[in-house]
Amino acid sequence: MKSLFTFITFLSFRICINAQKFTKYFTTRIDRGMKALFILIAFVSLSFTSNSQKLDPFFKQDHDQYNVKIISDFYFQKESNAHKIVLLAEKNSKILKEQDYYLYFLNELTRTVFIQRTNDIKGALQNLEILKKDPILRKNKLLNAYYNNVSGNVYFQMQSPSRAIRYYLIAVDQFESIKDSIGWQGNLMNVGNAYAVQNKPDSAFIYYNLANHLDSLGIKTHHWGLITNLARYYYGENQFERATEMYEEVYEYSSTQNDHYTRIISCLNLGECYFELHRYEDAILVLQKGKKISIDRGISGYFSSFERTISQCYASLNKYEMAYYALFSTDSIDQLSALKDLEEFAQNLSVKHQKEIRQKEKLLYRQEINRKKGEQQLLLIFLIVAVLLLILILIMYFQKRKKNQSLARQNFKLADQHLKQKNKKVDQKKISNELIERIESYLLDEKKFRNSDLTLDKLAKSLNTNRTYISENINAYYGFSFSSLLNKLRIDDARCLLIEKSYDHFSIAGIATSVGYRNLSSFNVAFKKESGITPSYFRSQNKVN
Repeated sequence: MKSLFTFITFLSFRICINAQKFTKYFTTRIDRGMKALFILIAFVSLSFTSNSQKLDPFFKQDHDQYNVKIISDFYFQKESNAHKIVLLAEKNSKILKEQDYYLYFLNELTRTVFIQRTNDIKGALQNLEILKKDPILRKNKLLNAYYNNVSGNVYFQMQSPSRAIRYYLIAVDQFESIKDSIGWQGNLMNVGNAYAVQNKPDSAFIYYNLANHLDSLGIKTHHWGLITNLARYYYGENQFERATEMYEEVYEYSSTQNDHYTRIISCLNLGECYFELHRYEDAILVLQKGKKISIDRGISGYFSSFERTISQCYASLNKYEMAYYALFSTDSIDQLSALKDLEEFAQNLSVKHQKEIRQKEKLLYRQEINRKKGEQQLLLIFLIVAVLLLILILIMYFQKRKKNQSLARQNFKLADQHLKQKNKKVDQKKISNELIERIESYLLDEKKFRNSDLTLDKLAKSLNTNRTYISENINAYYGFSFSSLLNKLRIDDARCLLIEKSYDHFSIAGIATSVGYRNLSSFNVAFKKESGITPSYFRSQNKVN
């Protein structure tokens, strides 16, 4: 019994030990399995998340390939409904904000455009306020220009053309300064549109012409919009036939390009033109098409305009029941829209008013600070330029004075010397020493060079020879012509007279006449050419010395 008890005890002990090992082994395997399962679930979740956050390849190009219009066209190709485009743009913005902030900002501006097209003006303004505070606007001029362009579009949609013009004009200057011709042209057109809405057709036409000039230079991005605007101008000037031709051209283009927004606008404009031309059936047909596209694409801002024009057409066709129905639809849409706008306006009036006051105060304060800074900078620039000019003038004065003094000293040395024969190697065969002596005696000893009427012919006659022989000997011996010799003798003589005290009472003109010049101007030219300085300066320097 004792041995049996011992065996049972030993067996129980082994079972416990093995059970403990088995439990530990099983628990370890469960933990490892759970961990592996958790990792697998996490990996699958991450894969789904990454797939759901995958960025469209469209946004993986260089930054210079993008602007608000290009991104808008991309969304129009992806989706036709404005509400769906807003959601898609919001999804892309979340991804772009982490990956590429520049494209995120452009995408947000584009999203604002589509928010506006869903007639959610409040949402568009709120998004603009958020973007306005973004530091990237202060760093990037191009984004700043796009921001002002979109802001102008929103206020234009709010039927506030004066405020829209302010933003558009800023955008015009910004796009022009960065040499973005497409943005420049587009905003010129926008300014024209805003003036047109204010019933200022002449002002509108000025900006349309500026945009048309860029179009003629090859900037064709806004070509169809420009045609639309010009057509609107001609419509306002009652040139309905010309306006109709342009609108039909735009309608055909928008139909082939599947540009739904442009097609809606062109349908409305074309319908109004047909109405003015009494083509009521054509007007109703095209207006119905435009209204259907507007409904299908979720662009609700033009419903009442379509219905109102359709009502006028039916009335002109004496179909008063259908006209009343269309007009009733228009009034219902307008009333609902007015109530919604009034409620939103009442909620935000006080806040917006206070905000505008604070913004104006800040703007005035900044303008005053900038004005003072500008004045200080202009004053500093003026002082720097004045000092530099003064230094330059002084340098030029002293350089001129030094040069003139040097020339005067050289002329003093020449004045103290008599005319000497030049040490030159000349061909003695060509020179008659006897003739040279006679020439020098005649000119120097007799002072005949002072005769203003002296010519080579007179000299030859006085020396009983011919002018050719005398000219050849003078050129060979002196190395220059008779007239140069005569001029040199007269200038050397003038130097002596200018520094002789006995001639102090002579004027410069008197000295000139004395040495053989007919007038003072020719003497001054000859003296300056020979000496490098004027005779009056030469005489004044002699008195100083």
